Formats: sequence, C-alpha cells, structure tokens
Amino acid sequence: MESALEQSGVFTAVVEFEAVLQQLSSDPVDPSRRAAVVAEASTLANKFNITASGFDAVGDGLRFDAEAEVNDANIIGAELARVNLRLTRAGSGSSDRAALLDQRDQLLERLGGFSSLTTSFAADGTVAVSLGSNPPRSFVQGGTAGTLTSATAADGTLSFAVDGQAMTPGSGSLEGASLALTELASLRQRLDTVAAGIADTVNNAQAAGVALDGTQGQPIFAGTTAGTLRVVMTGGAGLATAPAGAAAGSRDDSNLNALRQSLSALDPAQQLNGVLFDVSSKVAGRAVTQSALDTIATSARISLEQQSGVDLDTEAANLIRFQQAFQASGRAMQAASDIFDTLLGIGR
Repeated sequence: MESALEQSGVFTAVVEFEAVLQQLSSDPVDPSRRAAVVAEASTLANKFNITASGFDAVGDGLRFDAEAEVNDANIIGAELARVNLRLTRAGSGSSDRAALLDQRDQLLERLGGFSSLTTSFAADGTVAVSLGSNPPRSFVQGGTAGTLTSATAADGTLSFAVDGQAMTPGSGSLEGASLALTELASLRQRLDTVAAGIADTVNNAQAAGVALDGTQGQPIFAGTTAGTLRVVMTGGAGLATAPAGAAAGSRDDSNLNALRQSLSALDPAQQLNGVLFDVSSKVAGRAVTQSALDTIATSARISLEQQSGVDLDTEAANLIRFQQAFQASGRAMQAASDIFDTLLGIGR
C-alpha cells in the first residue's frame, strides 16, 4: 500500500495541477497555458488511476494468498484427523506412536501459522482443535475435520467460517490478511474521497463561469472514484476562467481565482500527505511488532524442541561416544579372537 501511494506520484500531480492553475492566472487567455492545465488535469487523473490499480493489485494478492492458506489449512486439518485415527491404533511406546506424535505437533505448528488455535489432548495422544477466537470453532474432532472457508465482501475485505459458522482468526496469516484488507478498504475510501473532492470542486467552478468563447463552462473531470476519474475536456479553450456573464475572450480571471481558493480550502495535497503519513507510520509500527513476535516465536519453538524434540548437540556427542565404544569393543573382540587362534595353534 505504501509503495502504491509513493510510486504513483499522485501527490506530486496534485501539487503540479495547482501550480499550472496559478500560472494560468497571470495570462488567462494564453492558449499554451490553458492547454497545460488540461494536460496536467489528465496527468492527475492518470495518477489516481495508477494508485487505485496498485491498491487493486495489493488486494488481489492478499486474497489469493489467503485463499491458498485456507486450502492448506483444510489439508492440514484432514491430515490431523488421519493422525488421530492412527494414534488410537498405535501401540504405547512404539516407534510408530512416537513418529505420529511428532507429525501431530508439526501439523499443529503449521496450522497455528494461519489462525489462533485451541487444543485439547487426550491420553492416547489424539488432539481436538478449534480455530479462531470469540468463540473458537471446532475444526478437528477425533478422525473428523471441518471445512474452513472464506468470503469476499463488496469492499474487498475477507470473512472466514468453519462449517458455515463465522470465525475470526485472531492471529496468524489469515488474521494478517483480514486486517490488511480492512486497512486497504479504508485507504481506498480516503483516496476516492480526495479524487471526488477535486472533481467536484473543479467542475462546480467550471459551471459558475464561462469559457473563452463566452459559453457556460463544462466539466473537466468525470468519475467519482480514484479508479474512474478521467478528463472529459478536450481543449484549453473550455476552461471557465471568467465569471458568468463575461464576454468572449475576457481576461477577467475571477472565476479561476475562485477555483484556486476552493482547491486551497479543500487542500487535496495535505489530505494525500496525511494518508501517506498514516500508512508509513503503520508500516513502521508493524515492523516493530513483527520483530517482537519473531522473538516470541523463536523462544516457543526452542521450548517445544526441548520438550518433544531431540537435542542435536547431545545426540551428536552420544553418537561419537557410542561409535568409539563400538570400535573399542570390536578391537577387544579381535584381540580375543587372535589369542584364541594362538592357543589353538599351540595345542596342535
């Protein structure tokens, strides 16, 4: 989102549009300056379109990734159900049971990357899993797994459900996608408000004045959102710089000044600057949060490995010790064999 706002150049386009209006006020009948205003208006509309397209791409990417993660969560849920069934048949203390318990924990860790989990472990090692919060929705019970689904609202935000019951992920990548899409919808609305404000302000000023030929001014912009904004005026002669009732070719720029004052009061550049500042602040805040959560996740993973995993350093030391013991035993057995052969030779 931050890149879409920064790289589109929409803020610069707003500033430059206001600048060419100021330049026109010094000679309101100059054809080249009039043409420059129309050209800059077209550039401004194009920059809004590019920003809106960038937002669309962000939203499409978030929804695509979330849908893929929903599919992965369903696959993991089905696999957990199969592991539960196999655990009920695995012998106590068997290597198969140990492998199944490791597989269960790995699946739970992967599932926990998508959503918050509530788990309940039975004595036989099987696990019941619920997804989300407020309230959690049952997802895996014994050998049965539910179905996680997602739905896209009109504003592009996502909602989730387990077996048709609404579910809030609470944490994980699905919650991240949901929060990001909600933020994106808010930013898109703010961008649309700025675009619509510029179009209305300019078009209202046009309607209040007359063009270079003395006819009533016609709209410069069409469209009500950042994605639909476009320039409909084809030439600079249509700019209504003079007030209503002025003669053709009038150098009276009072209507142009009224337009500039209206734009100054609207202050679209400051509005866009505020949007960009908010996004940048949130990006910085999320980076700090992510760093802290990475530390927590690393600590949790180490704790899990200490309880259910293998200490590779200890096992490596044990491997060397057992290897040396085996080699020593082999040498002792070889020495005993040699002594026995020697004794047999003496006896003959």
